This record gives sequence, C-alpha cells and structure tokens, in this order.
Amino acid sequence: MKRNCFSLSYSLLGVLFLLSCLPSLADKKRSADAPTSPSIQDSQLYFSDRVFAAPGRLFMQRIKTIPADAPIEATDLPAGLTWNADLRRIEGSVSTPGTYRYNINLILTDRVDSARVPYPVTLTVDERYLNSRPVMGWISWNVVEGDISDRVIRSTADRMNELGLKDAGYHYLIIDDLWHAPSRNADGTPREDPNKFPNGMKTAVDYVHSKGLKFGIYSDAADKTCAGAFGSYGFEKTDANQYALWGVDLLKYDYCHAPEDRTEAALRYRTMGEALQSSGRDIQFYLCEWGVRKPWEWGSESGGSMWRCTYDTRDCWKGKPGGIGVLQSIEQMKDLWPYGGVNRYNDADMMCVGIHGKGKSSSALCATGPGMTQDEYRTQFALWCMWSSPLLLSFDLNQPLSEDDRALITNKELIAIDQDELAQPADFVAREGDLYYFEKPLSNGDVAIAVTNVGEKTQNFRLDLSRFPLTKGFRAFSVRDCQQLTDVGAVKGGFDTSVRSHATLVYRLSENIEIGNIVRRNLKKTLAPEEPKKKTTVPPTSAAPKRVRK
Repeated sequence: MKRNCFSLSYSLLGVLFLLSCLPSLADKKRSADAPTSPSIQDSQLYFSDRVFAAPGRLFMQRIKTIPADAPIEATDLPAGLTWNADLRRIEGSVSTPGTYRYNINLILTDRVDSARVPYPVTLTVDERYLNSRPVMGWISWNVVEGDISDRVIRSTADRMNELGLKDAGYHYLIIDDLWHAPSRNADGTPREDPNKFPNGMKTAVDYVHSKGLKFGIYSDAADKTCAGAFGSYGFEKTDANQYALWGVDLLKYDYCHAPEDRTEAALRYRTMGEALQSSGRDIQFYLCEWGVRKPWEWGSESGGSMWRCTYDTRDCWKGKPGGIGVLQSIEQMKDLWPYGGVNRYNDADMMCVGIHGKGKSSSALCATGPGMTQDEYRTQFALWCMWSSPLLLSFDLNQPLSEDDRALITNKELIAIDQDELAQPADFVAREGDLYYFEKPLSNGDVAIAVTNVGEKTQNFRLDLSRFPLTKGFRAFSVRDCQQLTDVGAVKGGFDTSVRSHATLVYRLSENIEIGNIVRRNLKKTLAPEEPKKKTTVPPTSAAPKRVRK
C-alpha cells in the first residue's frame, strides 16, 4: 500500500498530529521543490502492508521512497528477519507459521532531534505458500472469444501436453467470458451453455484434471459480464459453491458494468473472495479490474493473489488510446515492484506471443500491427518474466507452432526468473535515451538484469554492471545470457554489447569470487543474427473489442 507523509514538522506537536492522521493520508506526488536531504519535509513510501511467506523459505520485502534517500528503518521484526539498510529491504526467513506484525519507520531528522513515524505491516507465514508462484497457463479470450466449448477445452488440454507446455510449467487452462447459458438455473445456480457443454461443465473440468492440468473459469462483479452474460453480483456464495462442486481451481473476476469508485470495487471483490474461501475448495482469486483503482494496494485484503494492472493487452508494439501495446505495458508496470511478492502478483495480462496478428479482440486498438516482430514478442515474454507476472498464453494451440515460438515460451532460464521463489518483481533502475534498465533479486543471490530498447535503431553501448544497486559488493561476475542461453563469461565492471530495436537483453549475474580482479577481454557478443524489421501481420478481424465499459 502506498503511504505518504507530507508537510512534516519536526516539532513534537507535528509528529503527534501526523500519527493521528496516518490511516487517512491521501495519495500525493512529491512537490518538485521539496528537499532531498535526510532532513526531509515531504516523503512518500511505497510498499505492501500485507505480505506473505512460507515457513523456512526466503522472504524479502523492498521499500521505495521519494526522495530515494529518505531515512527509513524496519523494527519489531520477527526472529529470522533482518533490515538491510543498504538495499532498503527486509530479508531472511521465519520458521514458525503464524501472523506477525512489524513496523517500517520513516525517520524525521533535524539538527536537534529525530522522531520515527511507524507504518505497520502484517506478515502471514503459512505452509500454503510453499508452492506459491505466478500462474502459468493458457486463457481462451484472444483467439476463441464466444466459441469456447467442451470440444475446445479438450483439444487445448491435449495440445498443452503434446507441445510440452505442461512440462514447462503451464498448468492452468482458463476459460474466459461467454461459457454461460442465457440465464441461471431456477435455483439461482450458474448454468453452462448446454449447446457448448452438452455433458455439463464438470465433465469438461474433470477432463482437464485428467490431463494433469488445473481449470480456471470467469465471472464479473456486476449483474452481467463484459460480453453480456450473467454476472455474479448478489450470487457470490452460490457461484463460489458451484465452482467448487465443478472442481474449479481459479476464478478470473472482471469488473465491467460495475461502479467506478474504489471502495465499492474493494467491497465487491472482498465479498467474492470470502465466498471462495468458504466454498470448501482452494480456488485462486484473480482480480481483473484493469489497474484503474490500484488493486495492488488492496487486492490481498479482498482475498486476491493476482491482479490485473492494465487494460487488455493487444497484439502490437504500440496501442491506440484504450489499447495496451508492449510500450504501454512497460510504462504501467515498471514502477509497481514495491507491491509484488509471494502471493502478491502484479499481472500484466495475457501475452500475445504466438498470435502473429491472427487473434480476435487482440487485434483491436493497435497503432502498429496487429502482429509483432519476433524481437517484440521476445521483449514481451522477457519483461513479463522480469516482473514476476503470471504467464498466460492466448494463441490458438490447435494451429502449428513454430520452433521459434516454442523455444521462446519454453525458455527454462526466463521461466526460472519468473518463477523464482522470492517472487520479487524487477525494479525499474533508469531510462537513458531509448534504453530501459531493470534489475531483479533472485533467491540464490543472483541478480537478473534486463535492458529494453524502445527506439527504432540498434543501440551499441557499454553495459556497466556496477550501475545496478543489487550488484553492490560484487567484485566480479559470471554472466549468463538468458535469451540466447549462452555464457558471456567472467566479467569485471562491464562489457560492450548491443541491443536491436524493440529487443530486450536479459542477463543473469552471479558473483564470481574466483577471478577477483581478472578481466576477460574481447568478450564475444551474445546476439542472434539480425532479423528483418518487417512485422508478421494479417488483416484485422471484424470482431469488436471485448471490454465495453459504461
């Protein structure tokens, strides 16, 4: 949750007043002329005030402040956790399950005295988080839309196994909107379309489970869904219980046709979250309100473990207003890293990797394309992994899959970055010209870094590894190229490289103690052969965009 502290007086009266109004502090941007020294008058803190961990597993919580050097500390930490002042994070592990509370303190200083303003955090340590990772799977909307059926589900489940997707970690098969009958059953329970599911929904779910996969379903927090089917508002318990009877493992819960205010949104999501928790089945709750009301600040309190942070992604590098291309995804996702972690996944939406302009709604609202170059698809996949976003494929699995696409979506080293047990999203380090720099801490002490070129020309540059805060203290590095699956080698300081237009470099850095001050000269560049800039496109379909909001 974002916490702000403004117009701070250093007097005792000022501190007491601030403490009295902490719960109602409003969002505020730091003024341009505010001091940036440790004696601050205006600060913003960004962090999650509700976090999760598995017993005995590594835990990390990072805190962002504006200004960056605002003095902070963590106190009252449970046994096993420590405050890393240099990296401004809490780290360690807690062995005993339970609920713990500690404080992140903003330190107010002047020449005479100092005071601490505490912001409480609740940590839940539970064995159910032992296998908590960003969801990986396939979702139907982009290429299937209203044609979802028992037949489509079965063929997709078969192909997820045949293509090796299940073995790569894609375990969820999620159906989106328009699985519904025209109306509910007489007793109010949800009813599947009998023409699409002649043997009932449970039969389809059982088939998915028989293939070693999990099943996800869709609904909406209003009277009707985005596409006009019946929604779950007022029927939350009824629907949750029916989903449990069907054997559903995940609910994607949309927010079309619902009130705009944040308080009502949080209430509607919490009502469904509580219904799922009391259903008798462990059903993962996926909040899909498009980031408008900042669900990363309140989603976990509503029972969610993942939440959409943008409007619907489109199969393009750049979207039109209302459409989210890769460029818009970067801008909307890059600063959300303080809100991610175990059981807290910032979702950048389903990926368009593999669609190549042949989708339905994914082709709408595109300023470029529809369709992207392979470098652009690689960028999308790489950044989703860096952000610890759920990895949801959305192309037609029943069509031929190119070896290039298969290699991309089953890249074990990128997937390992996404699925790392710390679940920490990449921190946006800086933008220099057309280059965006990201870094991500990994559970074994390694650091993943990414450099994305949003410009139209290849960029030749020296990659200075010391510029990344997480590498502080590393004397030398072993560098692995996670896109090309090759070793760069042993490096001290940095190396010369290049990144093509709209491409992304991803390196995994390990501390190399053995080489000390040895520098490997004339490092071989780890780049694929230059590919043509021409996009793979097909004429857009006549299908209307899915999301109609009033």
